[in-house]
Amino acid sequence: MKSSIDKNVKYWYIPLILGILFLGLGFFAIATPVNTFLTVAFMFSVGFIVSGTVEMAYSLSNRKTLRNWGWYFAGGIITFLLGLLLSIRLDLSAILLSLYIGFWLLFRSIMYVMTSVELRDNGSKSWGWIFVMGVLGTIFSFILLWNPLITGVGFVFWIGFGLIALGIINIILGFSLRKLIKTQTNF
Repeated sequence: MKSSIDKNVKYWYIPLILGILFLGLGFFAIATPVNTFLTVAFMFSVGFIVSGTVEMAYSLSNRKTLRNWGWYFAGGIITFLLGLLLSIRLDLSAILLSLYIGFWLLFRSIMYVMTSVELRDNGSKSWGWIFVMGVLGTIFSFILLWNPLITGVGFVFWIGFGLIALGIINIILGFSLRKLIKTQTNF
């Protein structure tokens, strides 16, 4: 099986920078839970409004070339209206946000578990840390998905912990890639 990690990978420091960013966001979320909740809930609803608007514009601009452009337009209207509803009802936004973040974190964590196996296959000694943090991220994601209503009360903390886990994973990944590159250039 061919690995997706190229021995000549460039920009090893990008995961390191992302890791520092995720760590900072995680600690900020935990330190200011009310502000984080309001900001994230508002941005979540704005994302739906923007997405719906873009989808409607896309469907209208391609109505002569897309056979089912009306479905895109209808989807854009529904997304836009959902965004408006979420901006008015932050309680609904918190529940949907918990589910969205939970699935996002689950996907990212599983991706890092798979990446850790590839690092192990390429001789990296730090693959275990990435594996453990990927598993922890998976556990945090299941906590978010288990009961969004209960989690909605403390979801900011779980988001913070999840972001910190992703930060640690990315920092370890960045240094692992750097070490892998240095090892390969010494041969």
